[in-house]
Amino acid sequence: MVIAVGAEPAQPDIPGLAEAGAVWAGDVFADLAETHDDVVIIGGGGMGCEAALHLARKGRTVTVVEMLPEAALDFNVINRPLLLALLEREGVGLRTGCRVVEVRAGTVVAETSDGERTEIPAESIVSAVGLRPRTEVVAALKAAAPCVSVVGDCVKPRLILQAVVEGFEAAIEI
Repeated sequence: MVIAVGAEPAQPDIPGLAEAGAVWAGDVFADLAETHDDVVIIGGGGMGCEAALHLARKGRTVTVVEMLPEAALDFNVINRPLLLALLEREGVGLRTGCRVVEVRAGTVVAETSDGERTEIPAESIVSAVGLRPRTEVVAALKAAAPCVSVVGDCVKPRLILQAVVEGFEAAIEI
């Protein structure tokens, strides 16, 4: 049996985030979540930056807040500069080296590594802080067959290429 149950959105522990009605970036792409004009995206990896581009092209004012010193570091060396150029062209604000410390009504509070705080207007908040493997589902299914292979994002969230390779290798073993 091959278990490939994927991952689920990680939920950041930020005061006020749940009450603000934050939505997951994946739901934004699938048009399952609606956003207003001023959007703050928490997480400036590939998913957050792609969500920012998607929303900016829909006419939203978008700011991405990323803890690392640069955005989209999980993108490859060819696509990353192109994505960053598109974000700049669409007017997406990038606040790198900042972390969101609090969400208040209509505002996201971000803090730099120096402790400087800034408030960013936010009618809508999108969470793109990553994924976590669905380990509980894997644990529940492992006893269902004598021979089990676990592949894909339920092992560790990564790019689709790794999941495809793992799935192929598991199929060959069967």
